[in-house]
Amino acid sequence: MAYMVPETIPRGATAGERMLFECLKNHLPSDYIVYYEPEIRGRRPDFVIIGPDLGLVVLEVKDYKSNTIYQMSLLQN
Repeated sequence: MAYMVPETIPRGATAGERMLFECLKNHLPSDYIVYYEPEIRGRRPDFVIIGPDLGLVVLEVKDYKSNTIYQMSLLQN
């Protein structure tokens, strides 16, 4: 279980942020640190993850729903 900062996600978080918070908390090893909305130079990314074999990852969650997407194209190889 990853070390989470803060330990619980605030009530104002979106559904996608809540889902990812729980997933990261429960599935990352204990030597990982996950920050939720840390302030970095006046900005607040959703998640910053620090892991010994991963390095540093910054994640921004987008809670799009099918009725909010106007158009989408699929790329095929």
